[in-house]
Amino acid sequence: WMTDNVSTITGFDPDKFLSEEYFWESRIHPDDKENVLHEFNKLKAGNSVKVEYRFQCADGSYKWFLDYTVPKKIENLDHIEYIGIWLEISERKQMQERLVKLNECLLSFGVDPVQNIDGLVTLCCHELNAAGAYYSSNKNGKSITTGDTLINFDGTQICNDIAKGEKSFVSLIRDFHKTKYAQDNSDIIKYNLKTLLGIPVAFGESIKGSLCVVYQEEKTPTEDDQKLLSIISSAIAIEEERHSSQEVIQNSLQEKEILLKELHHRVKNNLQVISSLLYLQSSDIEDEKIQSLFQDSTSRVRSMSLVYEKLFQSTNFTNLNFSDYVNNLVSYLIDTYSSNTNISKKIEIDNISMPIDTVIPCGLIINELVTNSLKYAFPDGYVKTPEIKISFKLSDKEFVLTVADNGIGIPDDIRLENEQKTLGLKLINMLTAQLYGKIQLERNNGTECQITFSEKI
Repeated sequence: WMTDNVSTITGFDPDKFLSEEYFWESRIHPDDKENVLHEFNKLKAGNSVKVEYRFQCADGSYKWFLDYTVPKKIENLDHIEYIGIWLEISERKQMQERLVKLNECLLSFGVDPVQNIDGLVTLCCHELNAAGAYYSSNKNGKSITTGDTLINFDGTQICNDIAKGEKSFVSLIRDFHKTKYAQDNSDIIKYNLKTLLGIPVAFGESIKGSLCVVYQEEKTPTEDDQKLLSIISSAIAIEEERHSSQEVIQNSLQEKEILLKELHHRVKNNLQVISSLLYLQSSDIEDEKIQSLFQDSTSRVRSMSLVYEKLFQSTNFTNLNFSDYVNNLVSYLIDTYSSNTNISKKIEIDNISMPIDTVIPCGLIINELVTNSLKYAFPDGYVKTPEIKISFKLSDKEFVLTVADNGIGIPDDIRLENEQKTLGLKLINMLTAQLYGKIQLERNNGTECQITFSEKI
């Protein structure tokens, strides 16, 4: 015995199931049949069965059913009855599939909220089987509409009106082609749009825009259709809020970058002013020793000024390309101190960007060592091809700075560590200590000074 509403759901009379032995089995979806028959074999062992499968109805379509059957032995009789419940679950299965696709869409999200919103609108159009889906947002007083559609329809006006409606309320407009919107938008008549479904997109109390779908047929959306539209609108609202937050952060970063750039510019200018004042003052001094001291001070200021000059020209306001900086600094020192145009420089520096707090002491150390080489390492005719080598490597989490020349060599009575005879040597020791580094001096075929300090600096 079967209830009469079987015919309402499947289109088949209950007698069809009862009179034809294999009728029910023949209508099971081929992909589900093996599993269903396997489950129903459990009834022979006295076990209950609960299985979901697709069944082909009279109109040829498949619907999902939940079949729950329990065997019941009749007392004093040698046979078993089976009591079963057959529930249509097509809408539930469709919603499950929709949620799976929505989850896949969410998991595929990238860093760009705009692209993510486009993906959600596309999903909305496909899963609701609509002719078009549209999301309209209002940014800075300007309406921006994005959509996924089979037709070229401008849904801006209706989307804006939907956004003014009650939050979380799904609007359904039937006979869309007969409304006031059709008078202002010929596309509605052209594409014979008959049904519109829309909902405001809201994040908390903030209305971000609206999400609408249109159909070319009379459509009565199911409760699950409306739920999916609501879920997607919430996901869009979250992406819109994230987009707004990104814009706020980006604007804040741009403001800080402008301020930092201006700060570097002013520091650079102030250091250049100091350098110019020292140069002007030294031009009035006749004592060569005092004039040399002024020149040394000028080069030290220049080595610091060059840091801020490079930062001002860079897009990175915290770290500096050390190779570019050293090349410029050494060229400046050779032009300043050496009348020998044959002095060559050989610079080998790893592609390393470093913070200002590390660049400045390293720059000053290079300034002192290169200046010392240019002033004392190459007396007239001592070497045919004078050369200054600078290398900077990162090895085993330690920076290794090496400055060497092929000149006469530093006198044996001068020890670099703890040397107090000149300001330059004092500076080298002080700056190395600032880097928590150590100094090693070699006197083979010239002078080589190696300073090692930790990467954490």
